[in-house]
Amino acid sequence: MLAQRLNLPVRLVYSREDSLRASTKRHPFRMRYRIGADREGRLTALHAELLGNTGAYTTVGPGVLTRAATLATGPYACPNVLIEGRMAFTNAPPCGAMRGFGAPQVHFALESTLDILAARLGLDPLEIRLVGGYLESLRYAGQRLSLRRVAALCRRDGVDPRCSVEERSAVTPLDPETGQGIPHEAYTWGVQMAEVDVNVETGEVRVVRVVTVLDAGKAINPDHVRAQIEGGVLIGLGFALKEEFLPGETRCFKDYRIPRLKDTPEMVPLFVEVPEPLAPFGAKAVAESAAVPTAPAILNAVADATGARITHLPVTSKRVLDALARRREEKGAETRGGRAGPRGE
Repeated sequence: MLAQRLNLPVRLVYSREDSLRASTKRHPFRMRYRIGADREGRLTALHAELLGNTGAYTTVGPGVLTRAATLATGPYACPNVLIEGRMAFTNAPPCGAMRGFGAPQVHFALESTLDILAARLGLDPLEIRLVGGYLESLRYAGQRLSLRRVAALCRRDGVDPRCSVEERSAVTPLDPETGQGIPHEAYTWGVQMAEVDVNVETGEVRVVRVVTVLDAGKAINPDHVRAQIEGGVLIGLGFALKEEFLPGETRCFKDYRIPRLKDTPEMVPLFVEVPEPLAPFGAKAVAESAAVPTAPAILNAVADATGARITHLPVTSKRVLDALARRREEKGAETRGGRAGPRGE
């Protein structure tokens, strides 16, 4: 309106506080997972309750909730699943698309709960994941043909190859009663392990090394794939340990911490190539998926190092110290004959 009134270019410059207040954020989630398994660690039932905060406007809230719900079981086979999801409006700034789009939140809760389950069953955390079984990546029948071959077949059948288009998709609608279906075209599989140092006096967590292996489909540019994995790991590290926006309190980068060079761990980015038939040149996305397992890998490593389970991100020094204090109280209760286990909420 000002530009129209003055008939001149107008520039709007936000202060840092305005920028932080007005820009979209990752959707915060409050999640409750309940998982059942037999003594060998095979999952028998999973119930997840998801409550998301989309801020003052809808934006991409429904899409984030749908993605979170369809990925809430991770890559694990489970015969009985109930996912309940809600997205709430609040008076906070609107949320938007952030790397992972709902997957990092639910995978943090899922993978943390699996480690708790493994401890209660007396199983190694890796063992319970192997027994639980990774679902095989969906493969769809289809002959791979060169463009020259496709054109020849079109001409043979009297079809103009310049304008004939056939849509091929494996996606099917989800059944409203059973929830069964194929919600996504393809999946990127991966595994990530983190090594951390925890200062139990100050609560500081330092990530020493992160090893990532992803199914990249066909790695058209291997160096680019490795760089995307490293970038995803840093985004995941910020999600796990640093970044938190508190409306009315976060005003600058002194309040909103992001990973810096000194926070960067040793990163080992690896990938396997299993070309995806429905993807261009067989390539899969890796940039977003690399950020998904980082937070649970770091938090499970913190729990392994200290015995303290933290379920609130990011893991600030205060939250580490509070978790250590709770752990000491739980051990004291166990010594006195009580029983207090780690919480999976």
